[in-house]
Amino acid sequence: MRAHWQHWMIGRRPSRTLLRALVWAAALYLIFGLSVRIVWVQGESMAPTVRNRSLRLVNLLRYRFADPQRGDIVTVRVPGSKDSLLKRILALPGEEVRFTNGVFYVNGRPLDEPYVKIQGHWTTGVYRLGPDEYYIAGDNRGGDYRLHATGIAQREQILGRLLW
Repeated sequence: MRAHWQHWMIGRRPSRTLLRALVWAAALYLIFGLSVRIVWVQGESMAPTVRNRSLRLVNLLRYRFADPQRGDIVTVRVPGSKDSLLKRILALPGEEVRFTNGVFYVNGRPLDEPYVKIQGHWTTGVYRLGPDEYYIAGDNRGGDYRLHATGIAQREQILGRLLW
């Protein structure tokens, strides 16, 4: 019985099996360590677009070759923490932004946001984004603005784009 188990797990050539295991470990590291990350969504900030307690995949390579675009759902690193947030990019560097009665304005024009199902009543001052700043917010805008993690993210904080 033991010989059968060892043969099944290790094979006839243990050195070849070890080599295969190392190749698989390297491949999985490249895929899940450097290019794709599995994220566990906790919270309702992106509802109904992304459900609470769902598993999602994030492309970590996307923004090594291109800049984030308006509408992208991204993971954003929280400064001083290992945590990251899942948010939508609403405005790009150099743009002027504000919320007025729940409507988000970019350069004085309301942004068309069909993914926002609950508008809310957020109102902020006017802010011009710097050269490496993006404005991010969740799709669920029903709660008090002060209770949401929203606002300006630096380019280096944006880790990747949601794949699924």
